[in-house]
Amino acid sequence: MTPLRKVVFGIFLLLLVGLSGWLFATRGDADDVQTDLAQARAHLAAGVRDEAATVARAVLAREPLHGEAFALLARALADNGTEEEVLARYEIAVRRAPRDPHTRSWLAAHHLRHGDYASAMRHLDALMTVSPRHRDTVLAALGDLAADPQFADAIARHFAQHPRWRAGLLRHTQRHGAAGAVDTLHGALGHHGQLDEADIARWLDHLIGAGRWGEAYAHWAGTLAGPVERLQQPWNGDFSRPPSSVGFDWRLRRTPGVVAQRIALDNGHAMRFTFLGRPVAAVGLEQPLLLAPGPHRLHVRMRTVGLRASRGLEWSLTCGDRTPIATGARIQDATSWRDTSLEFTVPDDNQCAGQWLRLVNPAPQGVAQALRGELHVADVRIERIH
Repeated sequence: MTPLRKVVFGIFLLLLVGLSGWLFATRGDADDVQTDLAQARAHLAAGVRDEAATVARAVLAREPLHGEAFALLARALADNGTEEEVLARYEIAVRRAPRDPHTRSWLAAHHLRHGDYASAMRHLDALMTVSPRHRDTVLAALGDLAADPQFADAIARHFAQHPRWRAGLLRHTQRHGAAGAVDTLHGALGHHGQLDEADIARWLDHLIGAGRWGEAYAHWAGTLAGPVERLQQPWNGDFSRPPSSVGFDWRLRRTPGVVAQRIALDNGHAMRFTFLGRPVAAVGLEQPLLLAPGPHRLHVRMRTVGLRASRGLEWSLTCGDRTPIATGARIQDATSWRDTSLEFTVPDDNQCAGQWLRLVNPAPQGVAQALRGELHVADVRIERIH
């Protein structure tokens, strides 16, 4: 089943589920109009559409602008007349009863079938507003449809209106969307200027988490000025820019017991980490890398100020998030700047498409990992060894 057919099927399920809940709902009002409307709903539930239409017309004869009565009439006459006539009834119904979920569902499904995605989006947006219990189902349908470039474009255009479900759709598409939906949707959003830095960061993290390191790097590099081939790894190793925690820049993870701050030096910048006496396993400074297989050398300039660490601090490299490559370039007590290095080899296999570089505490877990004092990191470079 194609994404379009799946979503149309889903919308009709919404229509039926919402319809059944509505038809059998009880009302506290006992006036004649509400009694007649309840009767019309009962006729529809029993499949007696002619009787339902008769009752709805009777209500409209007394109250010509009654929205729910016209919505009931549109449903009762859904199989009568040409497609244009049926559509006209539902368009009048949505004007008179804009909060009716059945009417919104029918119109959304109609416009989807006919490729009018902009109109479908308006009704799907309204449906999620007037019927929040259907929101997850609609988001799931949109997550499938987002794989279609034309529909992704319609979503991107609709995002200019800042719908409340925007973040929910992006999360759902990343986790459960149809194949290709994440890339197609984010491409359309980027084209229309509807991606902010947080959106880009989540998208890149999604690609990295899925093992698509090369694609993530290419998309991230496209957000930077300058040609890709001139980018150094690690990027921003001299901390000339504040770490953005986006893509292949430095990530600063919030770590209890650690205060991180970018500081100015006489000849550049550095990161200062102040430790408050709590056990710390990872300092919180890390960066994803895209290194070619083969030997490399990590260079780091660091110094300490009153650092108390049972085994000092060191750098760790892993394939992805798990398989260790190397640890080293340790520092424990250096009141002046010290250059340290670590040689390592990136394995030539499919399990090491990307790497993580992290500053860690090698002490055993527990009180031995308690840290006090300061560490300054001024320069981090990786060179290929030929």
